[in-house]
Amino acid sequence: MVEEKVTISKLPYRNLTKVIDLITFERTILSLFTNDKNEYFLLYLYDVLSEYDEYFFWKVNLLDLYSFLYKRVSLKELILIDTKEFVFIIYSDYHIIEDFSDSDSYLRVEQILLGDILDDCLPKSDSFWAYSIPKPLISVLEKFSRENYLETLRENSIYFIVEPSDSRFLNTVSTLDITGFLTNLTSSYLAFVEYDFSEKFSGIFNDTESYDNSVTLLKSTMLPRVSDTKFGSFEVGLSVDFQYPLIQENDEMVAWQKTAIDVYKEKVLDLNYESPVEINEILESYPLNVRQRIFNPIYNISTNPRYTVKSTNRLKTKFENLPVIAKETKKIITQNDNDELFELEHEIQRELTNVILSLPKGGSIGDLNKRAFLKSILAVTKSEISESKYSEPFDYRTKHFNFITPLPISIAVRGLANVLFCDILGIEVNSTDNHELYRNFHKEIYEYYVTRVMNNPRSPEAKMFYIYIDVSDIAEL
Repeated sequence: MVEEKVTISKLPYRNLTKVIDLITFERTILSLFTNDKNEYFLLYLYDVLSEYDEYFFWKVNLLDLYSFLYKRVSLKELILIDTKEFVFIIYSDYHIIEDFSDSDSYLRVEQILLGDILDDCLPKSDSFWAYSIPKPLISVLEKFSRENYLETLRENSIYFIVEPSDSRFLNTVSTLDITGFLTNLTSSYLAFVEYDFSEKFSGIFNDTESYDNSVTLLKSTMLPRVSDTKFGSFEVGLSVDFQYPLIQENDEMVAWQKTAIDVYKEKVLDLNYESPVEINEILESYPLNVRQRIFNPIYNISTNPRYTVKSTNRLKTKFENLPVIAKETKKIITQNDNDELFELEHEIQRELTNVILSLPKGGSIGDLNKRAFLKSILAVTKSEISESKYSEPFDYRTKHFNFITPLPISIAVRGLANVLFCDILGIEVNSTDNHELYRNFHKEIYEYYVTRVMNNPRSPEAKMFYIYIDVSDIAEL
């Protein structure tokens, strides 16, 4: 009746005991179990055969159970809720399952993905709870009532005050400005949590589809919720529902989910955007496309001339202005440009005295010895690099540029890439692959020579070069 099942030796849970039979009709149809970790599980009888009964068994969080018992989702929806990837199938020979202390309670156990469950095995679409809340569950579910749920959100909220710049309207803000503020904030936050989630948890997924499904769930589950507002001005509390775990069995992910909005505030909203150290941390922490998605919206908020924004901590003890991101800082963060006011950490300063191109006859630059490649670029003094040192052992023909005045170059790390730049020549290259980095830097210097020196030997730039070379003597770069 079902497909793609995997037999396992036993259930991966221990010390399971029955809390209550929820539905009985001649036989027990649906039962609730718990364990010594205060986790909850449902056992659903979906088929009765001549030799055995077949059950679905799965772990359920209290929010989903609450939604079922308060008639918000059907039993069919409860089984298929995608906070889990699979359910278990238990085969029992008419034994009334009261606990799972050992495998005597069932004949065998199989595991099946949600997508492989045939519709014939599921309850009907209108299988909503039709009874009152069972007494043993009233106190358990109380914290998921509307009042307690909202209070939980408020306790974990970040509060914002948006104030208009135009005093004509007192402290009221236009709906367009509020919409823009919330849209930008949400866009930045989701970009942050998606990247943070990927960095921390992408390795636990066995395939791309499972990961993509979790990211889709993340974007809906972790949307900021409006937990509190104030009339007469625009004060709003934003929180994230962490009671709906992305993957129930992963405690680390549940803990991450609970603190995600606080980490976002710390690493994005509370930064000192005038500090080179903190700007460097941004450059090293995120690739360019992620920085653009996280920080462009915050720049739009902080530089909007029609309003200012203040934010506070959970205790609401103090409001502080959201830091303004200067245009130059935004350019460094989101366009990967270098600014001398922000010296990159781990930057290595070198002097470029010459560039040696050692190429085998008929070969290409890809055949160049990697060590020679690196040494030729990172020469500290002219005497450290000599033509014979690298060309003779490999029988390479060699041409090189010499510079009358050594050129300062810098090597640094930005996000995931290494960066090599020479301000005097206006050259900057970046790559995650060092071989490609040096190759591209060679190419940029060669192109600079051809366009700025060879075609105009009397130009100021030409005075930097000690030896001129013929283009025809250089293998294709």
